[in-house]
Amino acid sequence: MNLTAWFAMRSRREVAAVFLVALFIRVGYMWHQGPLPPLIGDAGEYHSFATNLLSTGRYTGVHGEQASRMPGYPLFLAFVYALFGESVRAVQWTQCLIGALSCVLMYGLAAELLAAPWPLFCGLAGAVYYDLYSTCPFIWSECLYSFFLVLSARWLFKSGWPPTR
Repeated sequence: MNLTAWFAMRSRREVAAVFLVALFIRVGYMWHQGPLPPLIGDAGEYHSFATNLLSTGRYTGVHGEQASRMPGYPLFLAFVYALFGESVRAVQWTQCLIGALSCVLMYGLAAELLAAPWPLFCGLAGAVYYDLYSTCPFIWSECLYSFFLVLSARWLFKSGWPPTR
């Protein structure tokens, strides 16, 4: 079943509630963190790979290294930078949206497995879970990784498959 058909079957109010609660918490936490985080350590390396990719067309880090980071997150940063300019705030907002969508996908996966009201509980539990919202304000790969983890679990699950699968 594709995602469009899935959303048509679910309560739009429950999906909207999960998304809005998750987004509100992530944006609130982002604003609570204060000024933009420094681009040092992992964040600095991700940023460097992304900016070098956009400016030179080459996947290189601060010191010219080419293989010290997996390309997924730097490519995501480069995409956001290409759309909105070299803006950490744009990355934060994008990650808040992705984090909220992760909670909606958790709701959807739970709806395939559990009866009401548990899917709503699972979606809201993901919305308030600290380790899922605390990474949104930082230039770290965890937010994007969590999204793809839940998305792959949702796509890999087929309701007609036996539990042993």
